[in-house]
Amino acid sequence: MFRIHTRIGLSCWFVVASVLLSTAVAEGATQSGQVQGKGGPVAGATVRLFAAGDTVASGAVELGSTMAGPNGRFAITYDPPEGENIVLYLIADGLDRNLRLAALLGDVDLPKKAIINELSTVATAFTMAQFIDGDQIGGNRIGVRNGARIFRNFVNLETGQVARMMTVPPNGVKTLSLATYHSMSNMLSSAMSSPMMYALFFDLATPPFGGDEPTDTLQAMVNIAHHPGHNVEPLWMLSLANPINLPTLEESPEAWLLTIKYVGSFIEFDGPGNVVFDTEGNAYFPNNYTFRRNHELVSCGSRHVIALTPDGRDLPNAPYTGGGVDGAGFGVTLDTWGTLWISNFGFFGTTCPTELRPAANSVSRFSLEGVPYSPDEGYTQGGIGSPQGIVSDQAGNIWIANACNGTVTQYLSSAPGDTPEVGWTYSVDPDAKPFAIWIDEAGDGWISDNFNETIFKLSGEDGSLLIGPISGAGTGINQPMGIVVDRFGYIWVSNSGIVHVPCATGDETQHFGSLEPDPFAASVTQFAPDGTVVGVHQNAGVVAPWGITVDGDGHIWVGNFGGQRVGRLCGADPAKCPPGMSPGDPIGPAGGYPSDALQRTTGLGVDLSGNVWATNNWLQDPPLTNPGGDGVVLFIGVAAPVVAPLIGPAQPFTDAPSDVIAGDLNHDGRVDRIDFGRVVACVGSSCGDVDGDGDTDAMDLAIVLSAWTE
Repeated sequence: MFRIHTRIGLSCWFVVASVLLSTAVAEGATQSGQVQGKGGPVAGATVRLFAAGDTVASGAVELGSTMAGPNGRFAITYDPPEGENIVLYLIADGLDRNLRLAALLGDVDLPKKAIINELSTVATAFTMAQFIDGDQIGGNRIGVRNGARIFRNFVNLETGQVARMMTVPPNGVKTLSLATYHSMSNMLSSAMSSPMMYALFFDLATPPFGGDEPTDTLQAMVNIAHHPGHNVEPLWMLSLANPINLPTLEESPEAWLLTIKYVGSFIEFDGPGNVVFDTEGNAYFPNNYTFRRNHELVSCGSRHVIALTPDGRDLPNAPYTGGGVDGAGFGVTLDTWGTLWISNFGFFGTTCPTELRPAANSVSRFSLEGVPYSPDEGYTQGGIGSPQGIVSDQAGNIWIANACNGTVTQYLSSAPGDTPEVGWTYSVDPDAKPFAIWIDEAGDGWISDNFNETIFKLSGEDGSLLIGPISGAGTGINQPMGIVVDRFGYIWVSNSGIVHVPCATGDETQHFGSLEPDPFAASVTQFAPDGTVVGVHQNAGVVAPWGITVDGDGHIWVGNFGGQRVGRLCGADPAKCPPGMSPGDPIGPAGGYPSDALQRTTGLGVDLSGNVWATNNWLQDPPLTNPGGDGVVLFIGVAAPVVAPLIGPAQPFTDAPSDVIAGDLNHDGRVDRIDFGRVVACVGSSCGDVDGDGDTDAMDLAIVLSAWTE
């Protein structure tokens, strides 16, 4: 019998084993492909096809498996799972058990064949960093789906090569993102060279603080995604041992980060100020200046609102125009009606003719499809004056920080298309420059005042002063910009130390103060809910802080107007901080999260997949004729996902709801005012369709109202 087996040959045994290992039924869809490593096929790998689960790092369903042949090729027949936004993925385990490669197929437009290799494994580890453990991927379906779509920006599954978006401007040779991606894939190639190299790689990829050593290459890469500042130089040296993918990094990076830059259609980004996300993870940006490739040319206020899909494409009808948008600044928000608000600060380049300069006295409102609800001059009632921060509270009221007339205005909640009424206006003083606003759990608002170097709290009910103004040397407040309230009630303020909010009148030149960061003035201050100082935090990741936000773990992320990096601080919950660290301590790379794709960042946000989006608001060396930056940079998989839209304190967005609730349009496990508002705003289109008939109509409204009442 043994002689018969040997005469059959190894190739026949691969065929027999493939049949025996297949767990899928004979009828259904077929996924084919090839397992590759070190530039060639990986024979005999066990390939399994999964549908991602609804709980973080678990719940995945194996749909089928097979053994790759001597040329690494495989085919799995399976029954496609029922439901929407279910991501399929492949896991390939080598015969030596140290090798595990992966690839994300996605939820729609599945590739006819898929190459599983080092590039696909790195992209899987980072885009699924918040959703993966071992061979299990799972979590909120929208976040997992979007991560799988972003995955396609890094690797072309059908060729096994780097995807086009990573190889051409604004990526490619324009930044080190591609070289970094290649170097990380080469780590895997190097590890595959010998048992000794596997052991070295697993040792270097062992998490700090007593973490478990990985036993396979996929987990090792996931560990690197979770701890990008750990063993950086030794890992770079390992990547040089087998440089399959070129170009690679010529020297060790500061951290192992997978980043990508978006510029939309290439003719729109010119000074994006901030970013917000809708329930599907689409991103919306206010834009400062009229787009110019040549920044020495005359540029006035931008009349565009930028809207991108999670994978960086323009949404239909984008960029949006009309509604009075002109020279928008930092202010952008989504309300409980599911509509978009923009504050028109009135930015313009220094050579913009006087007659073309923005009025700087309005805010604008749009549907998420880009239909303007506000008139051509925008909404001006309530004494709007160079507005910057704009937010919605939980009741749908809109708060506006008038940076150049010293007031804060509240618009009462209004249905899309209705003219909003002024609820109240709070006057600070004529010289005050209220800049950013964040709403706490009770619906009251915390505001930063850049000129007076204070923060204060107003009542959402009547606009009365509840706490503050808070200032003084012990607070660390120094040219404050962003402000955020976490779900524990703590207030975090970014103290730029250098930025003076400009208020241009007549021919006065807009001025931001020094562009050189002051490390002794830059800080983030943490306040208790009653306004007492908890700590003033200074570290290498906080350079010239401007925008500030919070992720699903409560950690604080800071955008810097200098230093080409974002900062990350331990949040208020000590249990979420790494061992030995306290709230306010820096997490991750010693110098923050760097990228040479960054310019001068103002706003940033955490999306439903755990990516941090950082806006390039100004150029590194900006001509004042048009200083606007040219895009947004994504740090892939670095943060805990957040429910969107972000209204009030950020809430974690981890598992998918255990039961699908009819009318839960933002996928947060309940039906509430936000879902009701989305249906009302979507009447006449399909975006609020609950009953599946393709339209948003009275039946959808009735379903939401019924579920809300229950």
